[in-house]
Amino acid sequence: MKSHISLLAVLALLLLLTACGPPLSRVVVHTEPAGGQVKVEETGILVMDGGAVHLAPGVWHLAPYKVPNSPGSVAVRVNGFDEETVVVPLGPEESYSVFRIQTVPAGGQVLVVENNRVVADGGTLSLPRGRYTLRPSLAGYKPRDIILDVKGNTEEDLLIHLGKGYAQVAFSTSPAGAVVLIDGEKYGKTPVTLDVEAGKHQVELVLSGYIRDHREIDLAAGEQTSLKAVLKAVPTSATLEVRTRPAGGKVVIQSRSYKGNPAKIGRLPFGRYTVDGFLQVNGFTRLVGSKVVTLKADKLYRVEVPLNSRQLLFEGKWYPQSRALALEQQRYRSERIARPVAIEVALDGVDEATLLGDATDFGRALHRIMRVGDRVILKRGAQSWTLWKRHAAMTPVFREMVKAFGARQPLHLAWQADPVESTVQVTPRKRVVADIAFALHRSRNLAPLIDLSEDQLAKEGETVLRNRADGNLTLVYEAGQAPTLDGAEEIAPGLWVAQVEAGDGPLSLAWTRRPARLLIVSDTEAPFGAAVPSDQLLINEKKIVAVAPGARVQQLVRLSGGPDYEGWKRQVFRATGPLASQLDLSRDEIGPNGHKGIYQRIWLVSYRTSTGPTQRQVRVSYQVAADKKTFDSEKFLRRSGLGARAN
Repeated sequence: MKSHISLLAVLALLLLLTACGPPLSRVVVHTEPAGGQVKVEETGILVMDGGAVHLAPGVWHLAPYKVPNSPGSVAVRVNGFDEETVVVPLGPEESYSVFRIQTVPAGGQVLVVENNRVVADGGTLSLPRGRYTLRPSLAGYKPRDIILDVKGNTEEDLLIHLGKGYAQVAFSTSPAGAVVLIDGEKYGKTPVTLDVEAGKHQVELVLSGYIRDHREIDLAAGEQTSLKAVLKAVPTSATLEVRTRPAGGKVVIQSRSYKGNPAKIGRLPFGRYTVDGFLQVNGFTRLVGSKVVTLKADKLYRVEVPLNSRQLLFEGKWYPQSRALALEQQRYRSERIARPVAIEVALDGVDEATLLGDATDFGRALHRIMRVGDRVILKRGAQSWTLWKRHAAMTPVFREMVKAFGARQPLHLAWQADPVESTVQVTPRKRVVADIAFALHRSRNLAPLIDLSEDQLAKEGETVLRNRADGNLTLVYEAGQAPTLDGAEEIAPGLWVAQVEAGDGPLSLAWTRRPARLLIVSDTEAPFGAAVPSDQLLINEKKIVAVAPGARVQQLVRLSGGPDYEGWKRQVFRATGPLASQLDLSRDEIGPNGHKGIYQRIWLVSYRTSTGPTQRQVRVSYQVAADKKTFDSEKFLRRSGLGARAN
């Protein structure tokens, strides 16, 4: 019975244990060294030194809690119901060092890179043995790492210098692209923003073609500022101020002309220049000079150019005076006529405005009348002006001669002397240009074909004989209307000139109103060579003059004027017989009443030679006093001198 009850009790106990779970073992934990703490790795249960933990059967790991460099966990096998005692080694005892942190400058903070712990300035930092990276920081200062070796079990002040502070500077220039130099080191090109150490620095902004911008800056740590600069271009030019001596000249630099007194030329690039000066004296003369100047700084250069050489204009180009004169003389000699004439015009008492008109028009008309080599000398009192035609075309020199006369200013001409064939004196009557034209062309030949004034001309016209041997003819015609001859050109108001080519056959000129004057002349010498007697011609004394050897006079038109005549008496004689080649000067030498005074005779001699019919005009004047006549001309044919002529 007792055994049966014991069996039942055991069975009941087994059923109870099965319902309550597996049996637990009590594990007592000790640490070495004491005072530690252990963690059951499988459950995370923490057990203090000397404490116990109940564990189910199995293998459990107990590890030191928060112990750096610990030897690791301890494995414990639990069978259930038994009480176990476990000793867990904590490893060597850990030693710590304590640091009191101070930053210079104050206000910083320190980061321990290994554990990300941050300690502010004035704080305390505890670290076990080991090597640590400390990273201090403060606004305006760049972070820099500091290596700290901790040996353990110490307490000390840790002074951390943050280094130099930095300022943030934004650099910009106009134009952009300048290199930024800080204390001689390159830091990029503008625009650029840089962190620059606090303190004083030398800054240069460098851009090719521009002046370096150099300045000193003083920066405070943490400062944010900007530096802006407008760069000035590197000077490459200077200003030149040029005067000429004499003053008033034109300045030429590199083919460009400048005027002004003085001439001021700005922004002239640096370099070496030849500065030429020119001063126009008149239409054909200028003074020239040059000076070399070197420009190498941005400043005002003052230069004076002496005009100490003379140039003359020849055929549109300027030459040194000696060269121009030689070229002009060569051209003049090639164009000059064989027998140039000078016409002297006395202007005393003359109303120049009425007789001459505009000086320019007057000069232009004279130039068309004159031949190369001819000259007109205009005189008033002791002053005189020479208009000398030296070229077929109008030249600046001739214009300047006319201009000098119009302004009544002297004009120096450096030409070689050139004698004339004859000089004719002219006293102006109505039109100076016409008087000069008739005097000039009349002097070209000893015997014109015709040379008559209004009251000497036929009423309705004249027929002038000529043949090819007479050569080219010149017609000078003063009238209100053009002559009835092709090619006549009006040189001046009422003055017509025509060049008639050589040919055979008469020239017929018709008019309704007789011209004031008519002259037709040839450059070919007439076959007249007899001289008028220079001795006195007595009344009724015979004087016979031969016209020309081999010439036969066909007709004589005689015009007579003097005290016994009213106007001019025109008579026509037919020449026949053996004396047809002779001219009787004494025929009707005195008027029908025999009055004393000056008598004039004009013969239009029509004659024939081997080359054909032609004509020439002969003129003579003489004075009758008592029983004698006195000729005032040495030659039968007029050569020059209007004083011997009376119409």
